[in-house]
Amino acid sequence: MNLVFLSIMGGVAAASFTAFFNGERKTYFATFSGGFISWLVYSLMISFENSEIFSSFMSAVVVGLTAELF
Repeated sequence: MNLVFLSIMGGVAAASFTAFFNGERKTYFATFSGGFISWLVYSLMISFENSEIFSSFMSAVVVGLTAELF
């Protein structure tokens, strides 16, 4: 499927957890962007034929950096 579409769905999934756990509305953008960027990084790392473990690690690093940023 399209890489951007899958990344958007990753962001929607992350933001859905915020809604499920009654998070504040101002945190929806932060969780959406974290999910979007982390899924994008994971997909790009997999497409460059890296291992799933390394791709997951880099995605987790991006989640941590996004959390520190927001």
